[in-house]
Amino acid sequence: MFSEMHLWAGRFSRETGPKRERNKCMRRWDSLADGYLAQCEARGLSEETLRARRSELDRVGSWLKRRRPRPKLEEVDGQLLIKYLKRRRSEERR
Repeated sequence: MFSEMHLWAGRFSRETGPKRERNKCMRRWDSLADGYLAQCEARGLSEETLRARRSELDRVGSWLKRRRPRPKLEEVDGQLLIKYLKRRRSEERR
């Protein structure tokens, strides 16, 4: 019985196919955000501004990662960001 459970768990622990691709895209989001913040820092923006931008990028990234199905980075467009802003505004009103 243990070997059956172990084999069963092993089948689902490895990510393959579309799910793996979507996770890769979200890692690309993190890399994109980090690169953008590094450019902002190189431009000499204040620590407070960098902190605010990092916080907002983290919020957007977390929201994207919670969406099902997770959007590919190429699918993040203006309409999707408008949905995020509406959601954020409704949460702030609570």
